[in-house]
Amino acid sequence: MSPKRKPLPDQILTTDDDGIPNGVLDFDTVNRAATRLAFELAAVCDDEAAMDRVTRQYVDTLGGVTYRYAAALALKGLVVMVLRDAVEVVEHVAPQLGLRRHLRDGAIRARENFPIGLEAEGCG
Repeated sequence: MSPKRKPLPDQILTTDDDGIPNGVLDFDTVNRAATRLAFELAAVCDDEAAMDRVTRQYVDTLGGVTYRYAAALALKGLVVMVLRDAVEVVEHVAPQLGLRRHLRDGAIRARENFPIGLEAEGCG
């Protein structure tokens, strides 16, 4: 039997690289903001200026610390709630495009051209 995990607190204190507190992170706010941010960006994905406006609005409203966590979670949300379904539709309607293969090839090229040390940790 695995040990019982303690539930996460509703809020945590965040610190900078020197251990100095720089904000309080509210998980509910992060989750709500991330979901909204993901869909709002997806809705204006054809308009770079609109995406910049949405991003600025979230940074201004949430503050830098909360925005960073919300943006990271929104990125996963975009993949899970938007991109995965879009790729599935394209693969069904136009399999000859090989969209999934192109995405995988792009990931390989990104790992090769933009190393950040994750490879040593077993990522990618």
